[in-house]
Amino acid sequence: MRTPSDPFSLPSRLSALRSRAPAGTPLYVHFPYCAAKCHYCDFFSLPAAGADVEGAVETLLAEAELRAPSAPRTVFFGGGTPSLLAPRQLVRLFERLEVLTGFRSSAIEVTLEANPESLDHEKARLLRELGVTRLSLGFQSLRPRVLELFGRVHDVEQSFRAYEAARAAGIANINIDLIYGLPGQTPASMRALTAAITDLAPDRLAVYSFARVPWIKPQQRKFRDDQIPAGAEKRELYEIARDGLLAAGYVEIGMDHFARPE
Repeated sequence: MRTPSDPFSLPSRLSALRSRAPAGTPLYVHFPYCAAKCHYCDFFSLPAAGADVEGAVETLLAEAELRAPSAPRTVFFGGGTPSLLAPRQLVRLFERLEVLTGFRSSAIEVTLEANPESLDHEKARLLRELGVTRLSLGFQSLRPRVLELFGRVHDVEQSFRAYEAARAAGIANINIDLIYGLPGQTPASMRALTAAITDLAPDRLAVYSFARVPWIKPQQRKFRDDQIPAGAEKRELYEIARDGLLAAGYVEIGMDHFARPE
């Protein structure tokens, strides 16, 4: 029988949930809503339509009051799509977290995930003023058909405009997320994608392998399994991306992640 001092007992687990993390602990803030649920996404996220987004912000802050560390070394706003929040909601979230944690004077990096459809010049400037030092932009693909197949709600031009807005706002570091092994992707299209992205010169790149999400039923998807590159074909696509990035001066900093030398 477990005693109350057992760390796995219910009282102990509840006590841990009510305790603030030690000072300096990295802070992750999860905003769970997106403009739409993408067909490949296996993260916890929900469509924002009809959701109580305002209530979600207040719930995040209530939990932060109980558990967020003081002086976090890094802060990451993930999701979901945190950039989906309205300017006043972003101000409310960041200003209250600053009161609770003092992150602006302690964090060596403050990152926020963004999708192109929800980032314009005004919002990019606001994010920089609020303390964001790195934006992670979800391009995923530069092929309109693939974006449509995946249920993305932005187009290619919006991706470029969001990147330009972030640069114009003075965001110190920009990461771009891409996916390889896409339905119908060929070596030639992978080379073209890599060249287009390196021309932008983002500070970091994440090049993820596409994987079919098992809980999405085949009839809900707009592509067939036999359209997805596999095995040696998928490996070739990754090697094309990697070789192109290395040739452009990027260095491999981890599995599927690349950065420009500082």
